[in-house]
Amino acid sequence: MEQARESEEIHRELAKRQPDAYRPGWASSLDNLASHLSDLGRFQEAMEQARTAEGIYRGLAECQPDAYRPDWARSLAVLAASRLGAGDFAGAINLSGQAIDQFQGLSPERRRTLDDRVGWAHRIRAEALLGDGKPVEAHGEAAKSSELLGGVFAQRPGVAAEELARANLARARCLKSLDRPAEGATHITETLQQLLPLIEPQGARLRGVLHHLLDELQALAPDAIHAAPAAEIAAALGPDNQADPTPPSPTPTETQP
Repeated sequence: MEQARESEEIHRELAKRQPDAYRPGWASSLDNLASHLSDLGRFQEAMEQARTAEGIYRGLAECQPDAYRPDWARSLAVLAASRLGAGDFAGAINLSGQAIDQFQGLSPERRRTLDDRVGWAHRIRAEALLGDGKPVEAHGEAAKSSELLGGVFAQRPGVAAEELARANLARARCLKSLDRPAEGATHITETLQQLLPLIEPQGARLRGVLHHLLDELQALAPDAIHAAPAAEIAAALGPDNQADPTPPSPTPTETQP
């Protein structure tokens, strides 16, 4: 967190001196700081940083759309995630929809390199729609997120593991709201099977999401928690690892060309 704040301060000063050269870097550091603040539950502060970043990227994308449209879309999604965390479901629905629209405006070839970000935006929209009492629409968004992130996971499991877990958690919660608990339990079980080999390499963040998946599975299908792969996951996590009250909504890592 301190590193993120220090990076933002450095980039802000550089952008004051040479705006053409450093405004994109400042916007990126603002988005990074916003994501860290959201992880800590400081959503109002996160929104302030994310709003500034979104404004910078919007201006850059208006002048150079080919270069900055993907960054603007990502920034819209960061702002949507902070709104979601603050309980502003309508705002999160609107902003995540704008992010998805911007991603859709890219060429198919460019968009395919950004499937992790597009899937993340669909997951934010799914959670916001579910919070707004629209489970049918939410499930459609969660299914898109799961499909996109599943494709990324097949090629680069280390990049997409955590976000795929969150997407399928959102999908299971949508199915529970639609009175389809067995389908939700199936999605969670399949996800746990996919992620079992990655528990140790991925570390604490993935472990936290896995706890939420286990909790949801127990609510959907209590007997399944004692069978593989849930039992293996629970044993690997150990009794002292507890899930946070609400899982954070991180920004996908910068891995794209």
